Amino acid sequence: MNGNKKVIVYLNDALRSVLNAVSQYWLHCRMQEDRGFGHMAKKSRDENIEEMKHADKNNARFLFLGGHPNLHKLAPLRIGQTPSETLSATWPQNTVRGA
Repeated sequence: MNGNKKVIVYLNDALRSVLNAVSQYWLHCRMQEDRGFGHMAKKSRDENIEEMKHADKNNARFLFLGGHPNLHKLAPLRIGQTPSETLSATWPQNTVRGA
């Protein structure tokens, strides 16, 4: 099937966001584990897996529409160094106070 080029562009934009989330959650998970924040690390890992599932569905849509996913173009990651910073980097719309 041949997909609308605008749809392919939007799917690539969505894929870029999802792949960024996968990378960010994965790195935060490892950092949190290393620093002894096991509960936070588990939550980050769960979110990472959920985002990987989203990426898989997105890629299936590309193939169905006859498009090619761009797996190379990512935005810069927002990596926090402290638990408070990792939460702020992951969910910038939420402010973490008192940290």
